[in-house]
Amino acid sequence: MKTMTNRKTGSCLFSDSIFRKVATVLLLTHSFFLNAQTFPMAGVLPSENEVVEGISVGAGRSSVTDEYLSPNLYSGFSIEARQDRMGSRGDDRLFRYSRNRSSLSASHLRNDTGNGVQLEAAAVLVHVRETQLLHYKYYDLLFGPSAMGGLDAIYNLRNSNNPANVHGWIAAGVGADSMFRFRMCKRQLALDASVSMPVIGVFFAPEYNLPYYLLYEEGLYGKALHFMHPFNVSVFSHDVALFVPMGRNQLSLSMSFDIMAHRLGGNYAGITHSRFSLGYVHRFERKYNGR
Repeated sequence: MKTMTNRKTGSCLFSDSIFRKVATVLLLTHSFFLNAQTFPMAGVLPSENEVVEGISVGAGRSSVTDEYLSPNLYSGFSIEARQDRMGSRGDDRLFRYSRNRSSLSASHLRNDTGNGVQLEAAAVLVHVRETQLLHYKYYDLLFGPSAMGGLDAIYNLRNSNNPANVHGWIAAGVGADSMFRFRMCKRQLALDASVSMPVIGVFFAPEYNLPYYLLYEEGLYGKALHFMHPFNVSVFSHDVALFVPMGRNQLSLSMSFDIMAHRLGGNYAGITHSRFSLGYVHRFERKYNGR
């Protein structure tokens, strides 16, 4: 009888130990999911004085045709570094949200025959003030005016007369964001499509066969500055990004495409970039870090 009693007591102690371990695991799991619900979900627009910031790097393909340097098409590998910031200033403002994008890129390009090389570097700044045109539980559509500018420099290693050319512009335009939130495998993901384009501004492009030194020596800047609008200069940028929660922050996977084309100064120029980017997105309160 004593042996049987000891066996029962040992069995009870073992069962109690298992129960306690299971209860501890369930408690920790429950606590984890409760805390996880406080994590910022992907695709949620910033609240007042909150900023969502993303840093990304990308790689892809570029193509350039610049008749000032060469009538041939050059294409090749391209890399880019980009920063995106979106903030909110309060519900009482018409254009409640602001979006800023700055990017730097570089490309190594060859012609079709492989005997010519061009190097390209570009910088773009975009600032958009947006209002909510549509707002639903899983969807937001934002639209508003923008101020933007771009600079694109190309260097042809074979051209000895006019080896380099610069395209630059500053303009007022429009921008839009379309944010769609959805769930997959119990995770809230978000898909954001953004577009921006200039409407009216000033574009820098030299006249046909006008060397750059004459712009300075003769003061012929009027032959390089042109009034730009969508009918004489095509500038367009489109980006689609997938946001995936990663702890308290997010991971972004995006595809971007932009184009710049014109015939100002008697030369045709067409520059396109298409890239895939990987980024890290976090949000913070302005008042905590003073930014």
